Amino acid sequence: MAENQDVVAIEKGQLNTKTSGDKKVEGIAKYGIKGTDGNVVVQGNIVFGVGNKEGTTYYTGKELPLYGSETKWYVDEQGLLSVEVGGVLYGE
Repeated sequence: MAENQDVVAIEKGQLNTKTSGDKKVEGIAKYGIKGTDGNVVVQGNIVFGVGNKEGTTYYTGKELPLYGSETKWYVDEQGLLSVEVGGVLYGE
């Protein structure tokens, strides 16, 4: 993506399904790359975890940390990452 200087649109939503019980957890962000006509031409996943690139799935090499209370990681409408811990939202 970076090599081609594509614009990547990250879909908003929660990244992790498991929110407690471990110190780290895998999370998945869905993305789309738009063509010149504005339509999405490529869709894929960015995985917060360890793995090898597979097609349109990319791995960050790091998992998301979980804290003492229920922890939810999000991407907002602007593509910014935030975290909610024990009902308190950080990163807005």
